[in-house]
Amino acid sequence: MRGQGGVVLQRGLRLALCWLLAVLSWPHVATAAPQPERAREHARMLVEDVGPRSAGSPALAEAERRVLAIFGALGLAVEQVAVGHLETPPVAVAGREVVPAHVMDLPHDHTLLVRLPDSGGATEPAILFMAHLDTVDGSPGAVDDAAAVGVLLELTRALLETPSRPHPVMIAITAAEEPGLGGARALAASLRPDEVAFAVSLDLIGRPGPLAQNGLSRLLGRGLLQRLAAAAKTASVAIEAPLTHQVVSRLLPQLERSDHGAFTERGIPAMHLFHRGPGHIDLAYHSADDVLARVDADAQRDALAFVHALALDPAPLRPDDDAPATFVPIAGATLVRDLWLRLLELAALVVVVFALHRARRREGPREGRSLGALAWIAAVLVTWVAAVAIEQLGDRLSAHPQPWIHTPGRASVPWLLAVAAALLAVAPRWYRDGRARAALPVAIVAAAIPGAALLWFGIVEMAWVPLSMALALAAMAFTSRAQRSAIFLALAMLPAWAIVDPLRLREASYHGFLGRTVPFSVILAVVFLPIAIAWLHVIVLWRPPRVVHRAAAIVAALAILGALGGAAFTRPACAGDDFVARGLACERGAAVAPGVRTTP
Repeated sequence: MRGQGGVVLQRGLRLALCWLLAVLSWPHVATAAPQPERAREHARMLVEDVGPRSAGSPALAEAERRVLAIFGALGLAVEQVAVGHLETPPVAVAGREVVPAHVMDLPHDHTLLVRLPDSGGATEPAILFMAHLDTVDGSPGAVDDAAAVGVLLELTRALLETPSRPHPVMIAITAAEEPGLGGARALAASLRPDEVAFAVSLDLIGRPGPLAQNGLSRLLGRGLLQRLAAAAKTASVAIEAPLTHQVVSRLLPQLERSDHGAFTERGIPAMHLFHRGPGHIDLAYHSADDVLARVDADAQRDALAFVHALALDPAPLRPDDDAPATFVPIAGATLVRDLWLRLLELAALVVVVFALHRARRREGPREGRSLGALAWIAAVLVTWVAAVAIEQLGDRLSAHPQPWIHTPGRASVPWLLAVAAALLAVAPRWYRDGRARAALPVAIVAAAIPGAALLWFGIVEMAWVPLSMALALAAMAFTSRAQRSAIFLALAMLPAWAIVDPLRLREASYHGFLGRTVPFSVILAVVFLPIAIAWLHVIVLWRPPRVVHRAAAIVAALAILGALGGAAFTRPACAGDDFVARGLACERGAAVAPGVRTTP
């Protein structure tokens, strides 16, 4: 028995050893993995060997030949789709033309398309990856968009050497993106709608930071969004999906200005991957400064790993679950069904209504309370109007229409401090007869109305922001202690700060969504109006001594003088006329090359 046991043990060890050797020697595992250094070399070739390659130029033709040679070395047949003559219609928002009509005639520029069948030999429906080869005049186009082209060329090689591909894949290196998505539009017109299940554009790749998901229109349901989240998890890549970008992509898909827009306008699910980078704006965009050194190796590697995981995900390309869903900014980007968001927002409204009822019961004597609330609201409005007038005076002193946009975080401090201190200084007038208690319901309603309106119009991805402010203010109705009310007021300020986040404001200005003459105090007044009204409730519960009110008046005056002094003696990052002409791109110094912006 012992001898037989020894033989069995030896056989088991031999089988285990054979299995281990087989795993270690399994073909294609090492070679199938994408190699980031190859992607960077492809980008280097385009940026440094070819250089600027605008639409219709000999340099773009040379870049096409080099890409054709790379595909040819992989043994792939390449379809060349000529841009030809294209007339792009104007883009209008609310009846106002924001992008003019454009005509391009580029018979010698081509989109280069290769098809990789799945393991069963099928070539459709496919997932399509795109990156554009052209640049604006004078720009080497490293981040825009050689780094992305390098990613897709290396992705092609890695997928070819992968033993099993769950889905057909198309790789397109497009032309004439900068003049108006010419190559992508020609490609979309050449394909049948059922050939492409999902299109992904890589544009502005290589700046440090999370990989941003853009262009998430209503064509992308929960199933496809889950695919994006799964790819990020598989590749260990941090992603983000800015709420403002999601809202614009859902409500105004016609504004998509990268190659995915050519497929979105045809009803094909499509999205855009890009890196926002530090500060969320790229001052070297469309300029001679867009060189290879700006391409962060880790960011390019993350983009490559993400699209590799996206291509090899075995989940269906046309999932059954097409329910609306939203990436909320929790732990980077957490996917939540719109139905759950809607239910949570409705529950928040119910709590707010209950809190309003409770607050009205605690208001005290009815006599004079409405008049007191109206008087306080008038005081708040007058204070903000005075802030706007003072800011306009400061702008004249600085000869700049919007000096605050260069440092919005620093600029917000004196205005918020001045308003809060001024209201504290005049608050004793509302101490008597319980008149101040009527201010809290008004503050709650002021915060809840924008959230309810967004919810009514189905913009559930944003409605929770003002409703969370309303909830925090509503909690003040359940306490009579100044300390707790102050805590709830501070919590209510968190969503307000999220709205006026300096990076978000600068990004909105850079991409043209914020007028170049809008006073900062107007933005602060709109966002912080409910906070300012509720501030009286905290003051009345606190009942500070008179010396505090006098000190507050001094602080308000000093804050106003500081704001005026800063406007008069602080030199903005660029001159006012330069800012009017070029927006925040003026901070870079040299002129920016012409072209069409590709991010919303």
